[in-house]
Amino acid sequence: EADELVRCTAYLALALRRARSWFLTNQKDVYGHYKLLWHHHLGMPVPQPSESDLSAIYEIMGKAAWTISLSDDGLSDEFIVSTLQEIMSTPAGEMASTPDEMEEFAVLPEVIAEVIGYANSDFRSDGLHLMIDVGAGTLDVCGFILFEHREHDRYSLLTSKVEPLGVSILDRSRRQSIIDAVSRWLTSDQKSLDPAAPIPSDFEQYLPDAQNMREAAFHVDENFQQQSLRAAISIAHTIRSKRDPNSAVWQQELPVFLCGGGSALELYKDIVDHLSDWLKSQIEGSLGARRVPLQKPGNLVGDIEDESFHRLAVAWGLRQPSMDLGDYLHPEEIHDISPFRPGGRDGAEAPWWKRGDPFIGPEQM
Repeated sequence: EADELVRCTAYLALALRRARSWFLTNQKDVYGHYKLLWHHHLGMPVPQPSESDLSAIYEIMGKAAWTISLSDDGLSDEFIVSTLQEIMSTPAGEMASTPDEMEEFAVLPEVIAEVIGYANSDFRSDGLHLMIDVGAGTLDVCGFILFEHREHDRYSLLTSKVEPLGVSILDRSRRQSIIDAVSRWLTSDQKSLDPAAPIPSDFEQYLPDAQNMREAAFHVDENFQQQSLRAAISIAHTIRSKRDPNSAVWQQELPVFLCGGGSALELYKDIVDHLSDWLKSQIEGSLGARRVPLQKPGNLVGDIEDESFHRLAVAWGLRQPSMDLGDYLHPEEIHDISPFRPGGRDGAEAPWWKRGDPFIGPEQM
């Protein structure tokens, strides 16, 4: 784990150097006469209760990477480790030796950054949402509630699941399945290993049937889709059974954001359709699920196609001032609740997340 922290810090420091260099070079004429106060926001997955220290690890890594990125020294392991140790030994809230140029540092859940454009758009809808983010290494599924609290957006992060089902792993698995199929084909005929057996007269006899290759790759896709769907169903079931069982969404269409670099593959697109079928079959009155696009904000300047924005949605959200991102509750800050039953003291006038206190007390159970 220590080696992973060093490598991640080094990568982040290089990325910060590159980004700052690009900005200072290309925006020199506009900002060159001003003292810049940088805001550094670092996105992280929604942590599980067992990962309650994840935010602290990200904070240490982010602050150390910023400090390292401002140095002219090489990125040796010794330099990175010493900087990390200095950050760790600094009291919470202070910036250690981090220069004054960084005015603000914050670690934010990626799901909030990803939907900030949606939250500020005309087609925003308060209430329960599901997000499926298909990255290179992982598939992240998160359930959250969006609502307005004291004139600011608030996000209740109900639960999440992270599985190693990203597109890069899918690609490697497909290739390995074909290699394995070829190996099985070449060794299936034991007589071919007999030195006395005649040599095939045609090299094509060595080549496996194309149908075998397709079947091998198909099984990989099928397995990935089934595991991805199970992850989505698991989150939906947890939310339905104990995290937000009284949501009006269960009698409507559950809005689902499908985003990330791998979400364009039909394999992952079909997950929402299968999840929709599952909801209809399991919940009386449910209208299933619907995909909600992450539309490109009108004030985003850049040569970015509308259909590609979802790949940059996290970066776009993280660049916003923290005061515009709203606030959030982690999963461990939100108690499980029981489904509403007529005649209970709770009443049905409003879901719990719209009441003044975001927590559920004994008098409300």
